[in-house]
Amino acid sequence: MATDPITEVVATENQTMATVQSPSVNQTMSQVPSFTVTQKMAPTGHSEGDIQAVSTVEAWKHSDFLCRNYIMNGLTYSLYNVYSTMKTAKELWESLDQKYKTEDAEAKKFIVGCFLDYKMVDSKTVISQVQEL
Repeated sequence: MATDPITEVVATENQTMATVQSPSVNQTMSQVPSFTVTQKMAPTGHSEGDIQAVSTVEAWKHSDFLCRNYIMNGLTYSLYNVYSTMKTAKELWESLDQKYKTEDAEAKKFIVGCFLDYKMVDSKTVISQVQEL
């Protein structure tokens, strides 16, 4: 297995950049396209607390990404398009929670109103009247 020749390596504060050339069998070196590969490195020269804080933030971002996508996966296409603009899982969850708690409260109020307005009729049995509700 041949390795790609690295033509240039540049190190910056938080990134390592390398320009890689990958020649094809039928290409000469002047025709070979070059690609820039960036890889973020762990911060060096910082205290252990900083590294732990960075790893904690990265773990939170990963968990938030998974949670947000689990929620989005359960939505219909029309709802997906509406809620896809939410940036975090918490923002998405609170928005959905507010919408559907409001709808649930309205439905409960309607049902309670039906029971309060209900009048018993002597000509029907109680069971048949309950089933009508």
